[in-house]
Amino acid sequence: MRLLQRITVMVFTLCAFATMLAQQATTRVEGKVTDPVTHKPVGCSMTFVSATGKKTSIKSADDGSYLAVLNEAGQHKLLFTGFNVYKAEFTVDVPASTKFQEIKRDFQVRALHTGDVLVEGRMFEKNTATISASGKSQITALKETLTKNPQMTVNVTVVPDEDRAAVAQFQAEQQFLADSADWVKAMTAYEKKYRKAKTKPEPPVPPVRVAASVADPNADLLQQRKAAIQQELKDLKHSDLRITYVIGQLPASAVYVPSPPAPVAAASKTKSKSKTDSKPKPPVLPASNHSNLIISIGQVKRLFE
Repeated sequence: MRLLQRITVMVFTLCAFATMLAQQATTRVEGKVTDPVTHKPVGCSMTFVSATGKKTSIKSADDGSYLAVLNEAGQHKLLFTGFNVYKAEFTVDVPASTKFQEIKRDFQVRALHTGDVLVEGRMFEKNTATISASGKSQITALKETLTKNPQMTVNVTVVPDEDRAAVAQFQAEQQFLADSADWVKAMTAYEKKYRKAKTKPEPPVPPVRVAASVADPNADLLQQRKAAIQQELKDLKHSDLRITYVIGQLPASAVYVPSPPAPVAAASKTKSKSKTDSKPKPPVLPASNHSNLIISIGQVKRLFE
């Protein structure tokens, strides 16, 4: 008796479920996809996933319009994906109905635009390749974005902090002047010692001015900063294809410009000017708060054709 009751309940349940499925009519979902910033239409891939796991994949047109036909009631997950958009997820509720129905709904999805800045600021400690705490935090957020959007490419630009080449050239020039003074003394002693000698040894070698060709200390620094970012992003999938590194230049406001020489005052009969007054002073570099790390969206294209 009990077995018969159980079978009856199961049959009734299955019949009710089958009836419910049979009664669900077609639902037409349509609307437009636009960018929330530019308000321009976005064409991208869209996938509706029903509660049972059924997927319905479509693409929005170049004018942003889309049309999807769904045959199941209930909540659907809607995924926006593609090489040209930030991945996004929405839900669409489809009411149970025995009659054909239409749902009109518009969506806003952020489109990718080459050059849009993702990270920008003073992310390195001054004149070092050490990433600041703020920089670490922003790079971590960037990695999450790049992981979520596997076809996004970026340009990483590292920039020096100040015109250290000017300081290096000044130091080289001062060394040259000091060496020149020593050479003059050595030549004076040489001439005095060997003035009457028939056979003279080789004279002291004069110094060579090298200030104009002094290596810029920022060159090594920028390579170190590039390596620091590469280390942070090394675990990113296809990082060699998705990340382009750029060695940036100092902005004009941070480049050292020598002041014009002061006019020479008339000579005084009294020697009141101290030696320290005439001693050359190192260049005073202009203060600058420009960004030393800029990460922007690269070329928007399919990573793999």
